[in-house]
Amino acid sequence: MKINLFDPCVKIKNLTSNLLLKIYKIYAASSIPLITATIIFYFYTSIKFSVNMPYSDDYDAILDFINKFYTHNDLGYRLYLLFSQFHEHRIVFNRLITLFFFNIIGKIDFKILSIVGNFGLLFIILFLIILFKKKYNFKTSELLPVVITMLCFSQWELMSNFPMASIQQYYELLFSIISITAFTYEGYGFILGTVFFVIAVFTGGGGLFISPIVLLYLFLTKQYKKFSIFLTASLIIFFIYFPLLHYISPSIKDTLIFCLKNPASLLGYMMIFIASAAKNYALVFIIAIFLILNYLWLLRRKLNKENYALILLISFVFLTSLVVGLNRIFLGFDSAMFSRYTIYSLFLFSLSYISLFLNAKNENIRKIITLSGLILSIVLYVSWIQTAYSELSDKQHMLNTFMSYPYQDKAFENIRFAKNHGWFTPIQNVYDNTKREFYLAKNIKQLKKYNAPPLLVLTYFYKYPFPFENKQFKLIVKRYDNINLYGWALDPFALNTASFLYADIDGKLYPLTYGFPRKDVVKLFKIPQFKFSGFNSNVSIKDLPNGSHQFSLIVVNHDENAYYQTESLTFYKKTSN
Repeated sequence: MKINLFDPCVKIKNLTSNLLLKIYKIYAASSIPLITATIIFYFYTSIKFSVNMPYSDDYDAILDFINKFYTHNDLGYRLYLLFSQFHEHRIVFNRLITLFFFNIIGKIDFKILSIVGNFGLLFIILFLIILFKKKYNFKTSELLPVVITMLCFSQWELMSNFPMASIQQYYELLFSIISITAFTYEGYGFILGTVFFVIAVFTGGGGLFISPIVLLYLFLTKQYKKFSIFLTASLIIFFIYFPLLHYISPSIKDTLIFCLKNPASLLGYMMIFIASAAKNYALVFIIAIFLILNYLWLLRRKLNKENYALILLISFVFLTSLVVGLNRIFLGFDSAMFSRYTIYSLFLFSLSYISLFLNAKNENIRKIITLSGLILSIVLYVSWIQTAYSELSDKQHMLNTFMSYPYQDKAFENIRFAKNHGWFTPIQNVYDNTKREFYLAKNIKQLKKYNAPPLLVLTYFYKYPFPFENKQFKLIVKRYDNINLYGWALDPFALNTASFLYADIDGKLYPLTYGFPRKDVVKLFKIPQFKFSGFNSNVSIKDLPNGSHQFSLIVVNHDENAYYQTESLTFYKKTSN
């Protein structure tokens, strides 16, 4: 009697294969419902926390833009407003979207603009599904990990109540993806790629990064005629973007010198940026190493036309991480993990999954990669839900309480101007509270003054470059036309937050942006009511003469019937002509 020692192994292999097939069939059947549910939950969450109030850059990019656009009939000035610089960007697409919906609705509606911004993410996902299905013959079920990953709540900051940023970032990335992908196709691909390159550039500054990526691709693939044409087109766009439209470059000399002296720090920043959605620092670096190795592995292989789009898109994310690092490293490594940046990390995760799937040698390995990708994407997705809901809830509370903009005077003026013209209807209690705040700034003496000092901690923000120099106990303000104040303040008698906070400079009171969540303060005192005790505000000092000035902080108590004041601090304004 013959005994086949391999029979048990064959049976185990067949059993494993059959089990994998059954699991995969269940997974494939549930893919469409899961995709639908994930999209619905994303938009449900976005709408649930949405507030019709501007947040941060919305005051300038949307509210102030509408105020200026419709108070000037001059066509030249209106074109200037459309193409004018906003930080390091030219957000023409953002402004056109704002004008479009303003003319349809008749008012500014930040809720609707926020939804429009989120549709940019949905369009990215739809484009990727179409691309991968047509180019690589993916099944819908095999793309489920991509959908879940791209809809991860790590990007909570863009999900709700920040339409300026969501429109800019999602549509800039969308147009960049379309442009880069189009260049890898024959026929009209080159023309389409160039058109979307221009659109991406005037949606956000990141669109400029398409140029070096595509030029290198055209050169290495020996498409010299297209290389020359696109180089010319790029130079024209760069000329328009920078000298013709009078681009004001942010001061990055110090950061460039720092990065040249500390390349390891820049590399570390880039690694955090590309894997920031992983949340945990230790995990971030492990995943970043894997992403880099996967990219190098793709580059080392003999490239074929099917891989070009994938490699160029990954290269685009890496180049973005480099430029962001050069611009933001002075804010510290935590800035690489800002919520709004994690879309690039999620996009890179998705591209890496696609590359692993495409290079699998047989069907069973592909199924294992798909199921593993699904599990990892669900773990990532679930890990962010609680954090996102907490952050969005805090943000909703802020927008329902105060004007979330560093300069309270400018915020109130823009809101009041738009309200009086019928262009925007703010939340009434926020508007009334701000009016009360400015009234008390001129009539603070009506309140009782406590002799006790306030309970607060003041930290000067932006450590690098640092606006203050300690020279023989003198605070000298140089190069800046504003003081940024950051910290927290409380009403110790009421065991609660304060109502208003002011900077007193030479007897003039400047309202500060107060009410940001400070979980560290709650943890320190173990009093939940202290949560919204943070302040992060700017005070303009450009009109102050050079020389010495007296500075103190005034904290109005919770009941708005008394105030505390810190001891005066002398600072010196010193600006060079």
